[in-house]
Amino acid sequence: NHVPHVRISWDSTAAGITAAGVVKALRDGEPSIGTRSEEESVVVGVWMMRPGEEKIVARRLRQVLEKKA
Repeated sequence: NHVPHVRISWDSTAAGITAAGVVKALRDGEPSIGTRSEEESVVVGVWMMRPGEEKIVARRLRQVLEKKA
């Protein structure tokens, strides 16, 4: 049972935010985006995304990371 996911990692010290912080910011933001953290990475389950939703997730992720950098 293989389910596709995207694992995103960065230097949390340089960015000023941990993976758990990014997960919370994505969940609490608009639109609310459900992800999970695993160690120092954010994991996005892509298998149920509709076309175009990847752009929404990418834009929100960038906003969260740039806000803390």
